[in-house]
Amino acid sequence: MSKELRHDDASSLNTEEPLTEEEQAAEQRVIEQPLGRDYYKWFTGNTVLDLGVSMQFIAIPLIAFAVTGSTASAGVIGMASSLGMLLATLPAGVVADRVPRRTFVTFGALVDALLAGVFAWLIFTDNITMLWLIILAFTMEFVSQFVGITNDALLKNIVTTEQFPKVSAINQGRNAAIGLISGPLAGFLFGIAHFIPIAFHSFACLFRSGTIATISVNPLGTSQKKTHWVSDMLTGISLILRVPMFRYLSLFAAFINFGATAVFLTIVLYIQKTSGNPALAGLTYGVMSGGMLIGAIIASKVATRYPTGKLIVIQFIISSVFFGMVAVNTNPYWLLTWWGLSGIVVPIGNAALAGYFMASIPSELQGRIGSAFSLLVLILMPLAPLSSGVLLEHAGIHVTLAAFAAIFVISTVLTMFNRSLLHIPAPPYWEEYNKHVESFDLLQQYTDDLENDKNPQP
Repeated sequence: MSKELRHDDASSLNTEEPLTEEEQAAEQRVIEQPLGRDYYKWFTGNTVLDLGVSMQFIAIPLIAFAVTGSTASAGVIGMASSLGMLLATLPAGVVADRVPRRTFVTFGALVDALLAGVFAWLIFTDNITMLWLIILAFTMEFVSQFVGITNDALLKNIVTTEQFPKVSAINQGRNAAIGLISGPLAGFLFGIAHFIPIAFHSFACLFRSGTIATISVNPLGTSQKKTHWVSDMLTGISLILRVPMFRYLSLFAAFINFGATAVFLTIVLYIQKTSGNPALAGLTYGVMSGGMLIGAIIASKVATRYPTGKLIVIQFIISSVFFGMVAVNTNPYWLLTWWGLSGIVVPIGNAALAGYFMASIPSELQGRIGSAFSLLVLILMPLAPLSSGVLLEHAGIHVTLAAFAAIFVISTVLTMFNRSLLHIPAPPYWEEYNKHVESFDLLQQYTDDLENDKNPQP
């Protein structure tokens, strides 16, 4: 029986030795296999959807500020949205492992489209109120999280494990390109009529529903054992907490995600409040995405060739430096410049992390473990818009940015001293590395139990 990997065991593994020429050729052939029609259908539907989501993400705080005239009130609405996402995360993972994934995403996207359509209509008819903003922000994010987690689990059934770093880099490049245009576009359209970005999101949901419906596979979630849904939710949390690597990553990511989101929302609200220019405020998302687009160009090559753990730590260190520079000066163009530069390193670390995480989880557990991980990462998210809005209104821009940058820096320092994280090797060695970690045996054992429940011996 294998034992839990010790730090000295990790460093002794031959995970850094170069592959032979035959091994390199075999690995490259797998990575370069065509992704297939189903992936490109998934990609197309989610590209249009993510454009709508990005425009809505920019528009909601602008709409909230326009309705209330208060950054603190805008923060409350942002908190309602984050709570919707947070509360949906665990049950969404259970659903993803119990239902036909393509069917669920297809019909869930229609519900999402209906909610966005109601939101746009209320804005168009000038009937939107603070209460309606809170209700719709919460409900739309709740539904979107259900659909999104199942949609991500569906991807595991469309591409191979070896293709995950490549697919992750492609998806991040797509997201960066979307962000490059969605921020300024959302701000411009918001300036014409406040309802247009939300109406486009409704259309994007309809488009996603249509494209996902044409995918050839409709995998049924593999949780066939009739356990209670609460038990399934707790299983995801339990497995995450019992795998030290996932536990560490979820903790670090929670604080870093909180700090980055709070900085972003602070910049958007500050620029809108001081300039009254929604297009300039929308540019905040655009410049970050421009940096991410540059990073995504090299991410697939870097993420597949260099040690994953070291790439993640390097990303955190460089991002900390850039976030610190954001807090130095409150000139809008200074803020936008350093915010954009911080985006360059994001796709590299994210492609490595997302690829390792997805590749390490069996398809049968994607929904539960993925949603549990998301819950732990997002658990501080409701506080990001609230603290951003309140601090900006009562403490000013300097104190607000410095406080959030400090959180990011402290989290980064902690990752630098986590030896388990530093020892995660490059993708060709992931499978061998995980074999030496006893806690990963739990995932395989649980998967085997699910398979035995599906196919009992006569």
